[in-house]
Amino acid sequence: MAALVNLSTIVRVFFSRRVRVETPDPLGLVVEPSLDLTASRQQDDSILIRWTFPADSVAIYASSDPNQQGARLREVSGSQQALISDLDRRVRYYFTLLVHHNGSQTRRVVAERILPLELAPNFRDIGGYPAADGKHTRWGKLFRTGPFSSLTDFDREYLLQLHFKLVCDLRSETEVEQMPDTLPDSASEYWWHPVFSHKESTAGVRRFLLSVNNIDKLNSALQESYKQDMIDKKGAIFGTTLRRILAADTLPMSIHCTAGKDRTGVTVALLFAALGVPDEVIIADYSLSNLFNYYFRAALKDNSRGLRILRLTQDSLMPLLLAHPDTMRGTLAHIRTTYGSYANYLNDQCGVDSAMIQQLRTLLLE
Repeated sequence: MAALVNLSTIVRVFFSRRVRVETPDPLGLVVEPSLDLTASRQQDDSILIRWTFPADSVAIYASSDPNQQGARLREVSGSQQALISDLDRRVRYYFTLLVHHNGSQTRRVVAERILPLELAPNFRDIGGYPAADGKHTRWGKLFRTGPFSSLTDFDREYLLQLHFKLVCDLRSETEVEQMPDTLPDSASEYWWHPVFSHKESTAGVRRFLLSVNNIDKLNSALQESYKQDMIDKKGAIFGTTLRRILAADTLPMSIHCTAGKDRTGVTVALLFAALGVPDEVIIADYSLSNLFNYYFRAALKDNSRGLRILRLTQDSLMPLLLAHPDTMRGTLAHIRTTYGSYANYLNDQCGVDSAMIQQLRTLLLE
């Protein structure tokens, strides 16, 4: 569905018998993107950098600015990984690798994809993905996130380093009222750009509850919502978001909804399609929201009284909170089958023409 289930809405629109729905393990649905360069945080807050491309030696540098090479840390040869220790957990690091191979040198940049925040769920950098013309998406330019409603002091301090110029909020008016954003001090502009109205969200909830006792129907209903409610009806909304990225003084930018999964997921998927990111990578990035399923469950638990009134369990609604790879896979296939190509959809439904696509690639690829 297009947002976390709002149980106060459910109470108003439907009354159901108690059901039991077996759902997959969310972590079992995570598809790790197939990348030749990654950086991942370890339990001791060190960063493990791994690469699979050929290299005679790799010189590694670190900076808090994605546009700066920064200080030299070490040079590695005879290995395809490096563990970087003694880092300040409060600093957002970008690592530049100067790769020497067969007498030539190439430059690559990598950072943690998932930000180590305390109460800012599903906060991810879209950098480092393969894209058109052998390039990669830039780090530190665009972030996909959940809400900014519960930031801790640590979160606010950490996010200051990202220097947001724009925060795009895709939630409905009701969602914003219930969980208003508390933006980091660096964010110079808040842009409320709802994908759905409250009335549309209510209609969506009613439709999902008709399938609440059957996981296959729930999964199908969620996929159909992506296709019919978002792709087929909201192209103009998504197009406005993509064009806003091209506006002056927009980046770095954050795009978010209530979970950072559905409306944000489709928005980012369309951006990736414009940038030439492969389908399987788009699907894998979407599936990473399953790492934050604990947060979605907690949101339902906060509405436990509404669940009891409906004689539902948390597990009954869990399929709606999954980022199932098949949901995004079916959505991408629907775009190509119905509209002929991503380029056709972006041009005809979103108002993003070939010149704008090239501008996006110039801005967001390296």
